[in-house]
Amino acid sequence: MKAAITAIGGYVPEYVLTNEELATMVETNDEWITTRTGIKERRILKPEEGMGASYLAIKAVEAMKNEYGVTVDDVDLVILASVTPDMPVAITSAYIAQEIGATNAYAFDLQAACSSFLYAVSNAAAYIESGKYKKVLVVGSDVMSSIVDYTDRTTCILFGDGCGVVLMEPNHETSVFKMKFLEQMQQDAISSALRPEVLSFLLRTRLSIRNNMLFVKKDRAFSVLP
Repeated sequence: MKAAITAIGGYVPEYVLTNEELATMVETNDEWITTRTGIKERRILKPEEGMGASYLAIKAVEAMKNEYGVTVDDVDLVILASVTPDMPVAITSAYIAQEIGATNAYAFDLQAACSSFLYAVSNAAAYIESGKYKKVLVVGSDVMSSIVDYTDRTTCILFGDGCGVVLMEPNHETSVFKMKFLEQMQQDAISSALRPEVLSFLLRTRLSIRNNMLFVKKDRAFSVLP
């Protein structure tokens, strides 16, 4: 028995942050951003909306249900892949499961930086192929704008907010993916994006905020954005 993706969904916030608007916030311009990244705009969940990664996830699940006509009340497991969960405790995945009606589902959050969603899908496949669970919802949801330094043009131009979800179930024909490349990816990514402090020790302290310790930083040696 193998695992397959049987439904997908997604959601992005309404607010569009364009390159032109970024140029009013930091020393950059549309040409500089486009030639280096190809990015013209990104979606942002505004802080005043008072929402987080779970809000994006719930909306994405709704979109999946409407598009594919699937149900999620019988989901066995919900995995949230995110570097920006609503809060460190309690886990955001449990809240998502409750809000979408998957009240009998086991849930956990997984954080592996940019590779989080891939690791989550790999975990979901392993659970299904072992026979432990039959219906797994994998959620990739991030509010990257909450940890981006909008005075740093090497990072603020790259990130936006959004969510993608996949429903995974048993498939007796063939596996839909292979994950062997994750081992090398993990090693390659260690130095490419650095946060020198541990978030759990510095979360929202006056010192960490004053010294910009909570923001994503790029190692200059790995940066393609001079």
